[in-house]
Amino acid sequence: MRKLAIAIDGPAGAGKSSVAKILAANMGYAYLDTGAMYRAVTYEVLRRELTEEKDIVALAAGMDMTVKPEADAMHVVVNGHDVTDHIRTPEVSARVSAVSALAGVRAAMVGIQRRQAAKGGIVLDGRD
Repeated sequence: MRKLAIAIDGPAGAGKSSVAKILAANMGYAYLDTGAMYRAVTYEVLRRELTEEKDIVALAAGMDMTVKPEADAMHVVVNGHDVTDHIRTPEVSARVSAVSALAGVRAAMVGIQRRQAAKGGIVLDGRD
């Protein structure tokens, strides 16, 4: 039987992450936090000191990003480097909304999310 890809959507603070983690664990599926992907882009934007929208969108579109979902956690690897430990800093938190609001960034991340979902056996948590 083909495993499903389940996407959980909703507003901030609605409990998406909690439900997604529990569902993934109960079904034996991987868990993918789409917000972590935007945080990874934001981390790279800050690290490279990018300020222009065109440069930020180009970065996101050209990123070699791999998300490695596990039962209740995930790692984000950008250009061969695990950035998971860097994406929850106050600096990233302060800028992630602005970076994720860029249409070109969203398009790039949705492409990655769809490739992950196509494999099945995954619960995606986020607003995409």
